[in-house]
Amino acid sequence: MKINKKYIIILGTLILLLLIIFGGITYYKEKEIKVEIPEDQQGILSFSQDHPTNYVELLDFLHFCREGLFLGLEEFENKGVREVACTINQILPEYRDLYPDLYTPEDRPYIPLVFPLSNITFLRADAYINISVNPEDALERYNPFLIENDKFHYCSISEPGLSNPLFEAIGEGKYFKFDEGDITCFEVDLNNAINDIIIFAGFVPQANSISFKVYLVEEDTVSDVKAKQSFSEIKEVIKNYPIIWQIEKPIEL
Repeated sequence: MKINKKYIIILGTLILLLLIIFGGITYYKEKEIKVEIPEDQQGILSFSQDHPTNYVELLDFLHFCREGLFLGLEEFENKGVREVACTINQILPEYRDLYPDLYTPEDRPYIPLVFPLSNITFLRADAYINISVNPEDALERYNPFLIENDKFHYCSISEPGLSNPLFEAIGEGKYFKFDEGDITCFEVDLNNAINDIIIFAGFVPQANSISFKVYLVEEDTVSDVKAKQSFSEIKEVIKNYPIIWQIEKPIEL
């Protein structure tokens, strides 16, 4: 499913300018969600649960979040790296009453929301989340001369890992899951940046905090990673490579 930008509902307190562009805004503040609805609500992406339940829904959700990176949000200006977080939230009955034009099928009362990652102070345990990062921004901040090469390889680590059986199947051969965390290794083509996005997707674990790191590696290193059998062995392989992006968030249990 192609997601038109005018149907994207935006989370975040600092993106009010999108009201002019999209005819509506959603913002997040102190655990409360308030919604203003665009005039044309045909084709709103919706879900039956607060997470994707099949491959089509997963790809729709990932595509929705990828588009969020390229919305031109004011918060991204002069910040260096475009990074967003996406969740799937239920439309509460009171909002349906306030905005009768907000249409989703009754059996699909959940809609995706996108907002700058900087707006998130913590993640909720067991919640489904997708964090997307523009790799070109991350690489340029690390070394702007490297983006002239068009393609590079990276390995990312989530510690502890996110639970996402659907994503694990899609990333077979590139996605490695262990008790300690998750590791993915991909080639990124900067000429195809809208598709080659760094992604962390899944259910947030029961833990005090979670960290995400992206290492810039050589092509041969990806093969070495695939040959390893444990989380610690893979970390040993990539530990000396540069980290081009990282973040750690506390988890609310």
